[in-house]
Amino acid sequence: MLPVDGVVAGYNLVLALVWLGLRGRAPHAWVVALCHVAAAGLPWLLSGASTRGWMRALREGYPLIGFAVFWGELGVVQRLRALPPHDAAIRALDLRLFGQHWSEVWMARMPYPALQEVMWFCYFLYYILLVVPPIAIGVARGWKAFRSVVLALMLTYLSCFVFYLGFPVYGPRAMAAAAMLPSLATGFFHGLVEHARESGDSLGTAFPSSHVAGVVTMAWTGWRWLGAGWGLVLTVAATAVALATVYTGNHYVIDAVVGALWVLPLQLWIQPYLERKDAGLPRPELADAGGPRSL
Repeated sequence: MLPVDGVVAGYNLVLALVWLGLRGRAPHAWVVALCHVAAAGLPWLLSGASTRGWMRALREGYPLIGFAVFWGELGVVQRLRALPPHDAAIRALDLRLFGQHWSEVWMARMPYPALQEVMWFCYFLYYILLVVPPIAIGVARGWKAFRSVVLALMLTYLSCFVFYLGFPVYGPRAMAAAAMLPSLATGFFHGLVEHARESGDSLGTAFPSSHVAGVVTMAWTGWRWLGAGWGLVLTVAATAVALATVYTGNHYVIDAVVGALWVLPLQLWIQPYLERKDAGLPRPELADAGGPRSL
């Protein structure tokens, strides 16, 4: 059993309880709840899997498959629960801290086509950062380093998802005051982002920004496993994504700030504690000491 197995199993059990609470609103809630209970036992089934070939890839990477399912399911659960959003409180906090809602005025004040294209590219960069760095770290440092990255991502995203279940925030894009922003946006990367959004988006997931939390996590793991050079590159990329979430009107500034801070306790205390239970993990300082190691 791996530390990430307990994290994923715990989230499955939380969702099972949530779906049981929805049995009066959805006739299939019992079935979905049972599926999550069964999924919570999946790590025990996989613990005896082969450590070679595609079975090893499945064993180490199955949480990333689960992440895609969990994200899509989150929107369904939020619609069924129909909890009132807490945007008023977050908007008030954003205004108090930053003087105005930059998510609603930045693009309008600087609607330059070149800047828009750059910012929408930076926003789209999020999707690339979710895929490329974990693979690069796995190739360069081996399966156990890849395992560490998967754990980091699951801690970040699943903790955000649990928070969204109890405290949904729609964000400025869904607010009337930001309705003008889509009409200002143009360009190739804006089209790509909109297409990705149409493929699967979930309301109630604006605070804290999982976009920012996710890329900050990747920057952290880059410093840890790939060394200072790539760590700096990923930090710059994460900063660009955070700025783009505000410029494009998808998040309040407070969403981005809290999303970045969200990662700190997870990586400073919780992940190290869990990794001590997995004695086979290599020391991260090896990332600066030697050359790449293949899978």
